[in-house]
Amino acid sequence: MVRPALYFMISAGMLLILAPILLYSIQLWKERRIERIKGYSERFNHSAALRLERKAQEEHKAYADHVSEWRKTGTS
Repeated sequence: MVRPALYFMISAGMLLILAPILLYSIQLWKERRIERIKGYSERFNHSAALRLERKAQEEHKAYADHVSEWRKTGTS
């Protein structure tokens, strides 16, 4: 009769000790995951911005070449 109560008290005590540690580690894992995802997002946005800027520069150069050619020849 004493053993089941003792086992229950030991397991309840271990749960009381380990539950906050487990909850805190889960919270840290979620925060690190969110930061990692933000980092991916920032890197992706930066590379996308660079691609768009490069594309705009190429389009501007193509348009400038077209205009200069048009001015030289007088035709489109």
